[in-house]
Amino acid sequence: MRVYHFFQWASAKQNRNSIQMLAVLTKRDDIVTAHMIYLSKLDDMGVSEKENEETIRFESPFKFNGEKVVGLVLPRVQNSKKGKKDLLELLVYFADIEKWKLEAMEEVKYDKINILFS
Repeated sequence: MRVYHFFQWASAKQNRNSIQMLAVLTKRDDIVTAHMIYLSKLDDMGVSEKENEETIRFESPFKFNGEKVVGLVLPRVQNSKKGKKDLLELLVYFADIEKWKLEAMEEVKYDKINILFS
């Protein structure tokens, strides 16, 4: 079982700063099951990178089984149909990614937006 904290800057059309969720992923017999918990009360929190084309990592404040949850910043999506397909592909990829690949990813800061961009 893997748990991730996904972060994505919201588009200009949305009435919020970001979209954040905890994703609980399990994989059995090559079938990935994802449980998504949306974190709507964290709109004042953000990451130090405003634009990213690749998924990047941050240190999430959440813990699961005594270990820190890995935070992942997803690129902004322009097309919602393509975005759903991309998210499904990411969930499958991160369901069994090797730890060294996560550690090798670029890392950004996660904090209150007014602190990051003051």
